[in-house]
This record gives sequence, C-alpha cells and structure tokens, in this order.
Amino acid sequence: MILSDAPFFSKVSMGPSGGTAKWLVTEDNIKIRLGIWKSGTKGTVIIFPGRGEFIEKYGVAAELLEKRGYSVLAIDWRGQGLSDRLLKNRSIGHIKKYSDYQKDVMATIKAFHSLKLPEPLYLLSHSMGGCIAMRSLVNELPFKAAVFTSPMWGLSISPLAKLLSKIVAPLAKMGPLSTKVVPGGRTENYVLYTPFEKNVLTNSKNMYGRIKNQLNSYPELMLGSPTLGWMYETLKECERLAKIIAPPVPSLVLVGSNETIIDTSAIRKRISEWDIGKLVTVQNAKHELIMEVKKVRDQTVNLIGDFFEQQIT
Repeated sequence: MILSDAPFFSKVSMGPSGGTAKWLVTEDNIKIRLGIWKSGTKGTVIIFPGRGEFIEKYGVAAELLEKRGYSVLAIDWRGQGLSDRLLKNRSIGHIKKYSDYQKDVMATIKAFHSLKLPEPLYLLSHSMGGCIAMRSLVNELPFKAAVFTSPMWGLSISPLAKLLSKIVAPLAKMGPLSTKVVPGGRTENYVLYTPFEKNVLTNSKNMYGRIKNQLNSYPELMLGSPTLGWMYETLKECERLAKIIAPPVPSLVLVGSNETIIDTSAIRKRISEWDIGKLVTVQNAKHELIMEVKKVRDQTVNLIGDFFEQQIT
C-alpha cells in the first residue's frame, strides 16, 4: 500500500532529476521508504540495497540505468534508511526473522504495479540485498532477469569466528542478547570512522567522500553495526539458501577481485551449479562496484545494462 510522499534528499542523491520517494506499509504494518526514478521505458529495475544503505546512495546507479532506458525503484529495508527502525537504539541494525525482508519486497512489487511503471521487471541487488534477492527468486517473484553485485551468500569470517557464531548466536537469539550489538561493533557507520586508506569498500576517494557527506548531511540515514540476532538470522539464511537449487532466472553475478567482505567461495559454489548463472570478476575492484573509480563503475553498469538487454525477446 502506498501511503504518501516521503522525504527524498535530492541534494546528496547524486542521481538524475525527478527522483522522488513514497511511504509504503507492509503486511505486518512496518512503514518503509521507496525511491522512484520513472523516466525510463525499456522496463523497471528494482534495486535491493545492502545492509546499512539507503536509497539516496543509489542515485548513481539510477542515473546510469536511466541512461540505458530503465525506470528504477530502490528500497529502504526495514531497520535502515528512513524506514521504521526495529529497536529503540536506531543506530544498530536488527531483524527478527529474515523472511520479514520478503514482506518489504512484496510491498514494493505492489507499488510497482500501482505506479504503472514499465515492464518487464529486472532485479539489481548488492551484498545483503543479494541474499534477500536469491530468496525472492526462489519464491518465484516475477523478475525477468537478475544481477547480483557482491552478493552476501556467505560472510568472510575466520573459521574460529564462524564456529563461535554458530555456538553463541543461537544462544543470543533466545534471550535479551539478541538485540545487543555484535562484539567489536559500533553505533557509527563504517565510513564515518574508517579512513579512506583503510577502507574495504571502494578504491574511489571521491565516492567514499560522497557517502560520508550523505551521512553527515542527513544523520538520520546512518546505521552502525548489526546485532547478534541479525548475525544469527543472516548465517541461517545463507545456510538455507545454499541447500536450495538455483532458480531458473537468467542471472549475472559481479564480484570485485579485491573483495574481502563476503565469502566468494559461496558464490563460486553457487555458480558451479547454476546453468543460467554467470560470474564475472571485476578486476581491481573492492566491495562497492557501483561506487568504485569511474572506469570500474562504467564497466559494471555496462555489464548490467548489456545483460538486461540480452534478455529482451
């Protein structure tokens, strides 16, 4: 259900003119924010952002996709951006059940139809959004094709940390520790306390600075580290998805050669079992392919645009 106009911070979105936002209400009565760029006619790309992100960050992607002729929607997931936060402490990321994210997806699909945006419908997901996207494809939602950038089908953590998480996280899930931040976590967003030279997101100092400016300009968008409950739900969802046969949807997976956040072995395993899934390694790139240096950013968007156009029949 579309409620009304929502705030949209166009001054920092780095996107095309005409971007707007709407409030949606999910089936479990959570208010989420949807970003809208609707000038394209070839079809509509729905963007599933990563953990801690917000729709303004994807203005860059919207502009590049609009140039290829697509309308674009982007979701503020529950618990981040301007969507309803799930804890009194707004600064940490939490989810009760991973399946709750699919309620945000369903509200977005309904909004797509209400807005009468052009078909077909394509999916572009990043990081945590890639985990949510895989579940959406398994659920047979009506996407003609999908692109995953740095999909979180597993987390890049040490074997010891993985073992501890399997022991500690379930215990935390059952009690008040569920809503406590992960060990070593912070209430600040990563880019606000990490110098560019030490960051694992991008090689672009300019784009890194833009993200920092977005958060400094609008602190209400900020999200810090996740909770133990979020970590438990994430690990369990990755395990569940790894056991499921890949969906019959043409898909392209893009991963940077210098990726360190997500588990690339989980991606290679998935692709090895996916007849209509293709993996491309983007050289000299870190986690944020669409926020990389211009050469990598252009290469990434061209790969995305070309792949979607190959699906036109």
